[in-house]
Parts: sequence; C-alpha cells; structure tokens
Amino acid sequence: ICDMHMQDFPLWLSEGFILNQLWFHGAFQDLYVLNPYFPPNAISQTFIALMSVVLHPFQAAQLFILLAGLFVFSGLYLYMKLSLPESPRINAAVAFAFTLNYTFFMGNMNYYFGFGFALVAFYLIRKNGLLTHGRPMWIAVPSLALLFLLAYGSHFFSIAILGLLLVIYVFREKLYCGLISMAVAALPVAGFFAHYVLVKKQYVNFE
Repeated sequence: ICDMHMQDFPLWLSEGFILNQLWFHGAFQDLYVLNPYFPPNAISQTFIALMSVVLHPFQAAQLFILLAGLFVFSGLYLYMKLSLPESPRINAAVAFAFTLNYTFFMGNMNYYFGFGFALVAFYLIRKNGLLTHGRPMWIAVPSLALLFLLAYGSHFFSIAILGLLLVIYVFREKLYCGLISMAVAALPVAGFFAHYVLVKKQYVNFE
C-alpha cells in the first residue's frame, strides 16, 4: 500500500490504527496507554479507528481525506454564498481554488477538516436562525452544543474560528440574546477542555 505523500499522513493513520486495535482487539495494551481525556484534535484518528472495523485503515484514511476535502469546499462555498448569493459560479470557483491548499498537502487533516466544518456549521447556524429571537432555547442550545462538540473534536482552532465568526455575527446583527444560547451550549466544550488541560500532564501524550 503506497503513501498519500502528505507529511503527517503516516502519523494520524498509525494513530487511528492503534486506537482501533486498543478499542476493538485489546492489542498494544502493553505498549500504549489510552489517556482518559477528550483532546481537541482527534477527529481523523477517531474516524479511522471506527471505520477500520469495516474497512482497511488505509481506505478509511482515504475516505476521511475525501470527506475533509468536501467539507472545506462546501464550507468555503456556503460561506461565500452568504455574501454573494447571486454568484454561485464565482463562489464555486474560488472555493475549489482554495480547497487543495498548503494545509491539505502537509497532511494536517484535523485542522483541515475542522476549518471546513467550522464554516459549514456557521452557515447552518445562520441559515436555521439558531441565534435569532424566535428560536426556542430548547432547540437552539442542543443544536449549538452538538456543533460545538464536533468542532472541538476536530481541532481547537475549529471551535475558535466558529466562535469568532458567531460573535462577530451576533454583534453585527445585534442578536445579543444569542450570546446566552452560545454560552450555555459551550459549557460541554469548556468542561472537556478544562479536563483536558488539567489531566493531560499526568499522562503520556496520545495525540
């Protein structure tokens, strides 16, 4: 099986394979310790570990690369659509031009996926009015919390980008009630990150 010619490809592929063996086969337990915290950059390893149940790890990695590319393209296209709704061809051309970027070829797939996911999540939040006055909190908060958790699991900068875009949007549109929904929805992420920071130094780094 050949390499994908990405700098970090062997790293997260091997981590996903090892995680799969630890979870489902009990292998490597005398060599590795699975740290008891949820790191903010483990989406590729987790995806490969789970998909390797039915696919070869290399095929699972290829599938993740495809999904990450689709998220980045879709995220850029949808983000531009918010500003240029009447120019779909221009939006698609620009999105495609920036999809295969430096981060992609370096193989920083957690960050790459997280960047695309943050843009898609921002579009979905705006499109569905999750921060508007008329949206009940019992709908808005769980939806926002799920998107925040997925962004956090992708990469720390993913949740940072999403949070920054939302804060700018809230203040620009004067949707100050949305800050309450955002704050409540961010509590699970804040808890996971606090636990990650406090516990991380006690264990050998997995990620």
